[in-house]
Amino acid sequence: MTDNVIILGAGFSYDSGIPLLKDFIDKMYEYYIRKNIDKNSLKILNDFIDIRNDLLSYHRLASFDDANIEDILSILSFLEIGNNDKMNIMSKAIARTIELSCNIVHYYKMNGILYKLINNTNNVVQHIEKKIYHIFWESIFKRPSQILCK
Repeated sequence: MTDNVIILGAGFSYDSGIPLLKDFIDKMYEYYIRKNIDKNSLKILNDFIDIRNDLLSYHRLASFDDANIEDILSILSFLEIGNNDKMNIMSKAIARTIELSCNIVHYYKMNGILYKLINNTNNVVQHIEKKIYHIFWESIFKRPSQILCK
């Protein structure tokens, strides 16, 4: 165990272009409507749109804001007990929105070669599968000894 504590507050990622919760659904729609994203991203966001549209019929049963990502996830968590299909789709859509929004340029070395990773889908270096957001969280949660030994 380590004595380090990392506290990330609301808006921690905002300066990198990642939307705040109140703007998240709008940003997802913006990427979907513009359609200047890769086909895989478009499919992921289309699946999100389908789920959100399905949830609109639940307004008669529960009061929720269908423009609020937290409300959508809350409703889904009740509906998905024992079946995580829609939650997995939502997780992918959230991750993809973060990846598309993030404007951080990251340099990394692999096998002695310096690469530049840009999250803009038109300029993503194809040498690795992971995007910077995944790399960031993996590095945050690695054991300190793994980080210090490299």
